[in-house]
Amino acid sequence: MQIKLLTRNDFEAYSAFREKMWPTYAVGGAWETIEQKYSRNPHVGLCPGSGLYACFDSSEIVGVMGAYPMPVTFEGLLHPGHMLVDWAVLPNYQRGPTFVALLHELMALPGRKYASRGAPESQNVLAGVGIQIPSVLAAALLQPFRALLLERLNFRDFALPSPLCAIPFSLPGRAESVPPGELEAAIPADLPHTAFVRREADFWEVFISGRLENGALSLRLLGERCRGSAVIKLLDVGPLRYGVLLAFRTEPRTPQAVGRLARSLRAALRALKVCTLLATEADADIRACLETVGVHVIRKPTHWWALSKPSDTFSAKHVRWWLTSADRDSHWGFGPPSVGVSGLRSLTHANA
Repeated sequence: MQIKLLTRNDFEAYSAFREKMWPTYAVGGAWETIEQKYSRNPHVGLCPGSGLYACFDSSEIVGVMGAYPMPVTFEGLLHPGHMLVDWAVLPNYQRGPTFVALLHELMALPGRKYASRGAPESQNVLAGVGIQIPSVLAAALLQPFRALLLERLNFRDFALPSPLCAIPFSLPGRAESVPPGELEAAIPADLPHTAFVRREADFWEVFISGRLENGALSLRLLGERCRGSAVIKLLDVGPLRYGVLLAFRTEPRTPQAVGRLARSLRAALRALKVCTLLATEADADIRACLETVGVHVIRKPTHWWALSKPSDTFSAKHVRWWLTSADRDSHWGFGPPSVGVSGLRSLTHANA
């Protein structure tokens, strides 16, 4: 067996693998998404070795694993690294050495390594080698009945990018569409001893250029003596629409400004007929924003993984992490996020 970084020259072999791996899932492992997140993503240049790797048995791809770029800023220094994602092995090879070989290959890449909370089988492996980074997933319900209908009938599994993401939006005095090149990075309020991924305008320009596949909408938020921005992922299931908060920035960084801009965001979401806003609660500002946006907020604990290496220059256990929904690689792709929000369903049922 041979493991190599996939390029366009491997398109035919990858297409054959994709057809065998996801024969009934039309967008599973879409090559367009692979190119967006691993080739055009500006963070690739900050994290050597980024890309989708494949395990070949002769000329056939039997498994893949991605090294998604994750450049973490800590105490003013950039620490290159990768989140290990897009794990997939053909059924006939799942009991063999394919997965372990891919994991060892990608762990050996330069930089720190991370993983997200995904399928149960991956969690069993990660629990033996990883350090949990606690997090909280939240759902702010703007229209509780429609939100519960969305969850109880599992409709989010069939979500598609909303066409509204491609139409300029304007709610005078509250919110308006903003070109992604004008977005400024959302950063944690307490920078000392906080590790985070800084996403500047160049990242959002590439991400939002794929809005027809991921439903991204960038908004300028307006309020009395304050302004800010938000990046929302809009998804539709028939007449039901929900959103995912990927970024939220306020100027100035005060509780009053957060409250005013959250009210502007709420007005925009209501105008867009969004019934639920999902988010990762990275800090008190996002928590306060969701409390203002929704008439009720449901929360569920979750986690990321830090996969320790001898070359790590700081321990993941001893720092404060600021990770948002934008750090989940699944948001690049077509349709609903495959990782990170589905766990809210059981909590929604429990609170119904």
